Amino acid sequence: MQVEAPSGSSQASEREKWTPQVYLRHSERRQWSLWTTSIVITLLLTFAAASLAFALLRSQGEISYFLTMRQAVYGLLGLLLLFDIYVIFQQQQHCLAHRHLNEQYELFRLIGESAADMIAVVDMNGRRIYNSPSYQKVLGYSPEELEGTASFEQIHPDDRRLVLEAAQEARETGVGRKLEYRFRHKDGTWRILESMASVIRNAAGEPAKMIIVNRDITERRQAEKELRQMQLRQIQKEIKKAGQRAASLTRQLLAFSRQQVLEPKVLDLNGVVTDIEKMLRRVIGEDIELITTLDASLGRVMADQGQIEQVIINLAANARDAMPNGGKLTIETANAELDETYVRQAPEVRPGRYVLLSVSDSGVGMDAETQAHIFEPFFTTKERGRGTGLGLATVYGVVKQSNGFIWVHSEPASGTLFKIYLPLVEGEVQTTSPEVSQPQLATNRETILLVEDEESLRTVTRDLLVQDGYDVVEASSGAQGLEVAQQHHGPIHLMLSDVVMPGMNGPTLARNLAESHPETKVLYMSGYTDHMIDRHGVLEPGVHLLEKPYTRDVLIRKVRAALNAQMVSNCV
Repeated sequence: MQVEAPSGSSQASEREKWTPQVYLRHSERRQWSLWTTSIVITLLLTFAAASLAFALLRSQGEISYFLTMRQAVYGLLGLLLLFDIYVIFQQQQHCLAHRHLNEQYELFRLIGESAADMIAVVDMNGRRIYNSPSYQKVLGYSPEELEGTASFEQIHPDDRRLVLEAAQEARETGVGRKLEYRFRHKDGTWRILESMASVIRNAAGEPAKMIIVNRDITERRQAEKELRQMQLRQIQKEIKKAGQRAASLTRQLLAFSRQQVLEPKVLDLNGVVTDIEKMLRRVIGEDIELITTLDASLGRVMADQGQIEQVIINLAANARDAMPNGGKLTIETANAELDETYVRQAPEVRPGRYVLLSVSDSGVGMDAETQAHIFEPFFTTKERGRGTGLGLATVYGVVKQSNGFIWVHSEPASGTLFKIYLPLVEGEVQTTSPEVSQPQLATNRETILLVEDEESLRTVTRDLLVQDGYDVVEASSGAQGLEVAQQHHGPIHLMLSDVVMPGMNGPTLARNLAESHPETKVLYMSGYTDHMIDRHGVLEPGVHLLEKPYTRDVLIRKVRAALNAQMVSNCV
């Protein structure tokens, strides 16, 4: 805050903005000058009056005096004129000082009323001396309501000690530190204030008052909290995506190595193609024509429907990338019989009856060198970031694991043809398991025995099941699971158990549990493949399996499917 230099300055260069301290010192000097002048003029008037009296006495011959009557009268008149001038000048100076004081007051009032921050002056005992009008705007308290109250009354009880310590520090050092505390609004809610205090000392250098500037940062802290929560959700989302990508990559690598868990069923390939035809059209886009030629007398195959669908989708996506300017994608099915003549040309093929699935495109094609590597993991001809190189490797692994084989023919600029041969089997097409499409809450508070040796996974699985309405009893081993089941009063509707555990494994637990709880259905969970499980003599056909890692939705669907399924043999 600055004011103009007094108009009495003799030089224009001195007419600059002064600080309030300089202005106050100048006013004090001017007051002393006025007082000194007043004393001098008073003395002169006294002298003039005395001179006039002496002159009168001299005219009467009573005394002798150096001034004549005329001189004394003129002198008195001159001093009276000088006194009048002084009075006018003094009044002008008083008016000027008053005007400056009014300007300072108005400026202070405007600052106090316009400042968004709350400004308070308190004594060293915390009693309020001044509160800016912004207190009423921000906190709802009028000056009358705050007057006479201690500044600590509206502070949150948990924050008072912090504020008292900061006030004591300000008294001792003369400099306050920034702190945050909660202050009660008039409506009863708590606002977060950011505060800074400074000490005013008296003439003796002792702390006399404190000036406190408070700023309401409630909205800012709330916005920061929401931002942190949003960032946390984004991080969690990215972690989930990374986990899903890792799980997908693992499944693709397992598919290539023929070590993934499959659930083979008798399938009609025509039905599989028809079911995913709409999805395929979305995958390839509108500029590629999809043609399907399906043999009405097609035989059946034994395969995992989800994996066969993945094979067709991967081949369609590969064809789409080979036709950037559009083209045709043809999917055909037919029965095929391979004789000894064909087998001699392909030693890995066994003679017999097969179902043929052909996928061809009119794309750019491949040369012989590229064809020699297309089924290798991570091999890709696409630019960086557009593919993992596992699409065709996954196709190869699924076909091999389904006891089939795949053949490819392609030439540059002539398109590509993939032929997949799967062994033909007898039997009726098996429908998919009665799993619900959406997770459903438990009915009648069904009880699940959860047996998992990995504590963190067991805890997460238990919490998810409880959230969906199930009663869960848990155990960390097969032996403990059997003991918990024997101590449980009431039915156990489902045993959810890891397959391979130290000591008693899952199937052994299922056999022992069936003696005391024959009503209990079984759902196994495992990260092992069919091959590894068979090697351990663990599973048999018809037993439900939950493949690790799994999501909440997959867990709930598998549990509901197992509970809804018909009772089957639970052990080998």
